[in-house]
Amino acid sequence: MARFTTKQIDALRPTDKQFELSEPGGLRVRVYPSGRVVFVLRYRDPAGKQRVVTLGTYPAMGLAQARVELAKALAARGTGTDPAEARAQQRQESRRRAQGRIQAPTVADIAEQYLNDLAARVQRQERSAASLYEARRLIAKHVLPALGTERADEVTRQDVRAVLRKVATASTPTMADKVLVVLRAMMNSALEDDTIAANPAGRIKKTVGRTSRDRVLADAEIAALWTELDRRQEEPLSWAMKLALVTAQRRGSVVTARWEDIDADQRLWTIPRGSIKGRRAAHVVPLSSLAVEVIDDLRARTGGLPVLFPGQQMDQSPHPRSLSRYAQAVMQAAGIADARTHDLRRTAATLMARAGVSTADIGGVLAHADGSVTRVYDRFDRIPERTVALERLADALRHACRLPGGRTADVIHLRRGK
Repeated sequence: MARFTTKQIDALRPTDKQFELSEPGGLRVRVYPSGRVVFVLRYRDPAGKQRVVTLGTYPAMGLAQARVELAKALAARGTGTDPAEARAQQRQESRRRAQGRIQAPTVADIAEQYLNDLAARVQRQERSAASLYEARRLIAKHVLPALGTERADEVTRQDVRAVLRKVATASTPTMADKVLVVLRAMMNSALEDDTIAANPAGRIKKTVGRTSRDRVLADAEIAALWTELDRRQEEPLSWAMKLALVTAQRRGSVVTARWEDIDADQRLWTIPRGSIKGRRAAHVVPLSSLAVEVIDDLRARTGGLPVLFPGQQMDQSPHPRSLSRYAQAVMQAAGIADARTHDLRRTAATLMARAGVSTADIGGVLAHADGSVTRVYDRFDRIPERTVALERLADALRHACRLPGGRTADVIHLRRGK
């Protein structure tokens, strides 16, 4: 039994029931259905009754600190002190010393509540698991060390700016902007709960302007990439790159795809709302003839698993960043310079435009945000038009890569979903 790593804990996902994992020495990690992760110690008191002590909540308490708290609890047992009773006495003493504590939580308190709420939204498929992972990481690494013990209602704009300057200096201005976004959302949540009277991060602007990329792969680069992916077909993420290119979908939607979302008979892929950016409803992607070929070949490899692209744990998808790192290595091997995963999506959109697909239908394929009531509730909006668009994309890819077939699928006019 190996000792925990931070990466392993970050990868834990909640289930319908709480569960625990342990490492040598007695440290245990408990995962609640809400997504909350805590460190605990189990032991038996002199009377033989099993007791449980909560050492701290992750990521507010890191793995190293949890082991320190475990050592303290075990040392207390060695002197005849019951750790559970000692903790209860400490909590009572803390309440006596700060009777107004409920009205004055710390930044660590509101961070924990924010992450719990975010985990619940992930469970309801309103947010992606990747967003929860990133929020936990940024809060644990940058927010809590600087502000965790501060009273939330006493944090000022100057305090927030000091944190952002420190992050920008130690890392990059872009990273500081990411921290600002998470901190602003966390404070907004506390503001909505009437925990604080104002959001100190609310009016602070980002320091880095968003630079728009326009990188599109040429036909020769597409062919080189496809050849390299064929050479790596025993690697699951090679198929993820192919699927991203032939469907024009985002890396997060692709890498977290599950077989239950693929309707082979109707040739449709339904992306849950929690796996797609900026959507309040699921997004339905028609599968072109080339996409069906990719999925059929992939099914022979991972069809017995719940996910299309297994990560370190065979029944769970890897983090979307894994696809970005993999894509960078593949493109370098294919001799393609200055290209990223998202460039596949832009390339697909460009190929559809070149094939005469309208801007509106390309936007429909790409699932660009549209807040209209029709687009929110009608998952099957313009499916025939999107089917044509993706089949034209398939033809363009076949031509660029000199693949057999083309224009083999009939457009099926589906009934609109109720």
